[in-house]
Amino acid sequence: MPLLSSPSTTADRDTDAFRGNFYLNGVSEEASSLDDLARRSDLIVVGSVTSLQESRSWVVHPSLGADGVALYAMTELRVEEVVSAKDPADTRGPIVLELFVPVPTRFLQVAAAAPASERAVFFLIHTPDNPKTYSFAVLNSSYFRDAGRVLLPVGAESDWLGTLQSQTFDGLVDELRRISG
Repeated sequence: MPLLSSPSTTADRDTDAFRGNFYLNGVSEEASSLDDLARRSDLIVVGSVTSLQESRSWVVHPSLGADGVALYAMTELRVEEVVSAKDPADTRGPIVLELFVPVPTRFLQVAAAAPASERAVFFLIHTPDNPKTYSFAVLNSSYFRDAGRVLLPVGAESDWLGTLQSQTFDGLVDELRRISG
């Protein structure tokens, strides 16, 4: 059964427990600009999370620097607008995003903080091991929430990202349409 609830206050959104409790799958570097982020993305959509559920788990070997069980969570995105798609086939069917949750006990925190009742723009790439699912395109800056203005994820600290916070969310989406057009 999918688990999902919305943050109850702006303070809850600002702490961004959604981003703070998962890692990005196979992504190792930051984008240098909004143009770069858009170029790296297979799919850019405006939407919200509709479901979140555990998808797979395994025992982590201590030699990998962790001990215990890790899991992936699957989220389905409700798409309001496809801003850009490298492959038109990517726009058919549900958009499924896979997140690596290294500490399974934090899964409920991820579910509680998912951007469910608010719009966000998501920058996605195909996951290497499953072409029907997506992962975030880069570390720390692969989604921006709509709080009237652009709300950045926790940990998004690149200089170019600071300029986005003064934009309206709709202004950001307009700029992405221009970049992708």
